[in-house]
Amino acid sequence: MVTSNIWAITQTIARPVAAGQWTGLQNSIGKLGGVISPIVTGWIVSQTGSFYLAFGAASISLLLSALIYGVWLGPVGTVPLAGLMLDELFIKHYCPNVS
Repeated sequence: MVTSNIWAITQTIARPVAAGQWTGLQNSIGKLGGVISPIVTGWIVSQTGSFYLAFGAASISLLLSALIYGVWLGPVGTVPLAGLMLDELFIKHYCPNVS
């Protein structure tokens, strides 16, 4: 599900000031599937001796991910705090009493 619109959405939300950080974070998290999938697939095949359940798990993961993406994304627009660095966004959101 990696298409150009994902990168365009990230850059639209983050604006030029933070687009590099947000795109890097998005890319890093997106690559976790490439690490976890072979491990899970190998474990399922070693337990069952068949790839049927592994393909089923991958299909369910794909459908669930598409559903979450479609429902969770919502309207695309800029974020008011886009000029801040990620650590500043984290502190403002999770630690409002810290200055």
